[in-house]
Amino acid sequence: MPLPHAPQADLTLRLARDPYRLIGRTAAALGTTAFRGRVLLRDTVFLTGAAQSRAFYESGLSRRGAAPRIVRATLFGQGGVQGLDGAAHLRRKAMFLRVLTGEAPHVLAGRLEASLDAFAAERPARIVVQDEMVRILTRLACDWAGIPVPAAEMPRRARQLANLFDHAVPVTPRYLLALRDRRLADAWAAELVSAVRAGDLAPPDGSALAEVAACRDLSGNLLDADVAAVELLNVIRPIVAVSAWLTFLAHAVAVQAAAPAAACDRPLSLVQEVRRTYPFFPVAAAVAPRAMSLAGAEVAAGTRVMLDLYGTNRDPAIWEDPAMFRPSRFDGRAIGPHELVPQGGGDQETGHRCAGEQVTLALMQTFTAWLTRIAYRRPPQDMDLDMTGLPALPSSRMVWEGLRPA
Repeated sequence: MPLPHAPQADLTLRLARDPYRLIGRTAAALGTTAFRGRVLLRDTVFLTGAAQSRAFYESGLSRRGAAPRIVRATLFGQGGVQGLDGAAHLRRKAMFLRVLTGEAPHVLAGRLEASLDAFAAERPARIVVQDEMVRILTRLACDWAGIPVPAAEMPRRARQLANLFDHAVPVTPRYLLALRDRRLADAWAAELVSAVRAGDLAPPDGSALAEVAACRDLSGNLLDADVAAVELLNVIRPIVAVSAWLTFLAHAVAVQAAAPAAACDRPLSLVQEVRRTYPFFPVAAAVAPRAMSLAGAEVAAGTRVMLDLYGTNRDPAIWEDPAMFRPSRFDGRAIGPHELVPQGGGDQETGHRCAGEQVTLALMQTFTAWLTRIAYRRPPQDMDLDMTGLPALPSSRMVWEGLRPA
């Protein structure tokens, strides 16, 4: 049976204006969980919901060339793990799993705890949570990864890494900053990799920089320095991007009635409900590598496929009252691989689910615990989420005054 078509000829502009809700709203209007449309004039199948997430991750779709170029030019870079398939993907993914699983979540969480407590002890008069978390996480990520960054250089590196995800799509002129900073960050990371290979820099064994510099392709050759640079940024940029999740936690505690008590009594449940409900990244993209059946319909080779991550996290077939913010829904709940997908779905080891998901959970739980140990005031500010942003941060980016240990 053919899939229904979106009523608009091309969804590009509407998707740019409403990247999180358009797919779900269109699917609901059509009475379906899968429909066709166009993005950048290219035939696209849109999927939403846990059942369609399973189809997206388990039907043999390809990632090569799937992400739009405007996103590859800023967020992902060229030649990274996100665009690989098959054995090449498995080999590269194994490197990320070595770096980001095991002890890494615990180590990073411990370092964040120390950094946050030290920051509160400084008693800053007024802060912007998002900007301060970017600064703290950049220092944390670079130190942990074995990347030497002089103190005077750190603010510049933090801005560069933040711009890669904060202005990843051309919805504002600041996209031009992201393009510039992608080039600068790639060049910086390539210099680091080359210095390690030349013996001029000796990062700790097992560190992210050491692992990336030593990573080899399927032929046994070292990765090209430019590709290795992209992968090094693919380790540290997502850690810095956790700043958005921490800002969302601060926002939830401010506006969600159930959040403050949950922060004390059920911190993991609060973290998971924030991940379920808040708009971090809207979609995942893939390509049909051949003519194939998908969502009960035949699609041609080369058709782009987009999975609605935000809408899938609110799938009414899985979540009761999905629009309600209710941390208790996660108390003692086992979560299926396609039910909660803010960082991708499916199998983490063999698929394209984010290798750093456990790091994200550990850092968010550390921040949640810290919120119970500090005091601060929230001055009047715009708390609305900017739903055109990626991620859709509060317009104020969360302003605090009088931060101090409780």
